[in-house]
Parts: sequence; structure tokens; C-alpha cells
Amino acid sequence: MSLVIYNPATGQIKRLVDGSKRTIERAKERIADGDAYLEGDYTRVVGHCVTDGRVEPVERTPDDDMRALRKERDRLLRIHVDRMNPMRWGEMTQKQKAGFRAYRRALLDLPKNTKTPRNPVWPTPPE
Repeated sequence: MSLVIYNPATGQIKRLVDGSKRTIERAKERIADGDAYLEGDYTRVVGHCVTDGRVEPVERTPDDDMRALRKERDRLLRIHVDRMNPMRWGEMTQKQKAGFRAYRRALLDLPKNTKTPRNPVWPTPPE
């Protein structure tokens, strides 16, 4: 059993609660004023909204796809590149440093080099 919490004015899904009957009941008690919910067997609501009491896919535009690509790219940069410890960087070989530089450059260039932002070819992070 799942619970989809959403804004009835916009249809925007705020949260998916999945769990036991007790978990669902506790989630219902904490729903903010102005929000609504649907109960059912929902497993995935990303890219969906509530329309006429049903969870429906949202039509995505190419701009939406490009925003999603940039968001994922930024997440990968934070995980693999931006957190690089200066001490670790100093201990790396030139080949390893070149690998990180190439990966970073490939991520930064991805939006302009991608023909289909919905299905980009992601670069492989270095070892």
C-alpha cells in the first residue's frame, strides 16, 4: 500500500509514502493543510502529477529534459570532482589527474554535445 501526497491546486506530487498500514495512517495525520492524498499501489511517481484524481505522467518538453540533464550532471560533479581532497589530488599520478580532468570536462560539455537530452551518453568516472 502507498500514499501519494500532492497539491490539489497544481497536481504536483510532494511525496510518496510506502509501507505498512500504520505508516500510511501516521503519514495521513501529518499531511499539511491544503494538501491531499491518494491511496493505492504506487511504485513510481517521479515525472508524474495528479490529474482528476489519477496519477498521470507529465508531458516533458526538451527544456525539461535539458534541465534534468544539467541537474544530474551537477550532482555527478559534486560527487566525483568537487569533493576531491587536495591531499588526495597531490598523491595522484599525472595519468589519474588527467582522467579526472577529462571526466570533469566531459560532464561540463555534455549539454552542448548531447543530441537527445532525455537519453544522454554519460561519461564514465575515473578509477
